[in-house]
Amino acid sequence: ILAIIAGAQSLVMVVGDFDLSVAATSALAGAVAASLMLGGMPVVLAILIALAVGLLIGIANGLLVAYLNLSAFVATLATLTSVTGLAYLVTEGTTLFNLPPEFNALGQGRFLEIPLPVFFAIAILLILWFVLKYTTLGRRWYATGGNVEVSRLSGVNVRRARLLAFAFAGLVSAIGGILLAARLGSASAVQGE
Repeated sequence: ILAIIAGAQSLVMVVGDFDLSVAATSALAGAVAASLMLGGMPVVLAILIALAVGLLIGIANGLLVAYLNLSAFVATLATLTSVTGLAYLVTEGTTLFNLPPEFNALGQGRFLEIPLPVFFAIAILLILWFVLKYTTLGRRWYATGGNVEVSRLSGVNVRRARLLAFAFAGLVSAIGGILLAARLGSASAVQGE
């Protein structure tokens, strides 16, 4: 799970920024999924909504940094605080437990005696590696991180590249948070710490 969240942070670091809110985003995503499932929502739908929450947080970070030209440190620190507050609201300050067994199986199940989160981490990291190494988007991210002004003059839409990096980081962080909630069989506002 830590490798998944580190992969999310790597995306933002490639474009020359960093995101302090990845842990809080993962905690909120896990809390949202758990809260919705405890409210009777189907597991798949709860997971999709939690992923959307992570994506929205990433987009908000990207807008603050890329389009409003705020420092990544300041913007993501503010997001970290806000998202942690939202996680406390979602969990009502408690730990959510008694999650459905099919959800817990995502984090506690095994295949060939290896925990399932290991396979999820490998798959996600391979996808991130492929995107960074073999796609135009990945090359634009590297170019932006190398020199923003040269990238801009070369025709790279630097703002959009930075926005997408933060958006994908939020999404990947949400995946990590959902798997952490499934692994622990519970969710709390501070599980990302």
